[in-house]
Amino acid sequence: MDRLQSIKLIVCDLDGTLLHDDKTMDTKILIVLSKKKIPFTIVSGRNGLQVEKYIKALNIELPYICNNGADAFIQDRCCYRYYIPQNSLQLAVQHIQKNKISMILNTPKGIYVYGHDPLIKIFSLRSLGLCPIYQNVPLDNEILAKVYKVVFACEDIEKIENVSSQIRNDCPDVHCIRSEGTGYTITHKHATKGNGVRWLLSKLNIQTKDVLAFGDNFNDISMLKEAGVRVAVANAQPMVKYSADYITKTNNEDGVSYFIEEYLNR
Repeated sequence: MDRLQSIKLIVCDLDGTLLHDDKTMDTKILIVLSKKKIPFTIVSGRNGLQVEKYIKALNIELPYICNNGADAFIQDRCCYRYYIPQNSLQLAVQHIQKNKISMILNTPKGIYVYGHDPLIKIFSLRSLGLCPIYQNVPLDNEILAKVYKVVFACEDIEKIENVSSQIRNDCPDVHCIRSEGTGYTITHKHATKGNGVRWLLSKLNIQTKDVLAFGDNFNDISMLKEAGVRVAVANAQPMVKYSADYITKTNNEDGVSYFIEEYLNR
């Protein structure tokens, strides 16, 4: 418990962690953060436009990480961004399309949606009103030149796991990992939540041992490894719980604010 009293920064995932299943935010987090006065920021798989409203609601002035580490922002200013190398991207997209799996390509011009998987529809609706959404536009080199994240999803778990394995084997320049639900994300090989947190700590001059991280899913494991104190919500994947030092309540039970309130600065 002594480690909990020296925390200088809290980093937190959004979906499945700080957000309830209905995507409303932890109801007590603002009160708890105001009371504890520990710097807090977001490390999310969502794109910057989708994260921005939560940053404003939480009054966060620190840098925050988006797209599983593919980019970072201070307020609405992009600090860095990794684009997926085009050769590897083309090969990954071929694997996805060959297996008739739905996907979203995230680009600075908007998102490009292909297919009708229910989860892909949910993901695309998160960008509604925030950026242009293009449906089933023929892919060309102009689109593929600046893609920083691909999300693909399929209800056939065996199929999507096989495709993700093929992408990992054939595309050494990318990072492919399961993120939310049955969705997988592809980013540049250096774009992980863990690398994003490492960049953040360097910028803020904070040591790993002084960081507390909250997560729930596979893409959060690299982030947890960059924290001195690792906390999984009770609804987290078993592998995430295995990587954690503590298990808090579920996301629907405001597990993040509960842990901060009960265990920090006691």
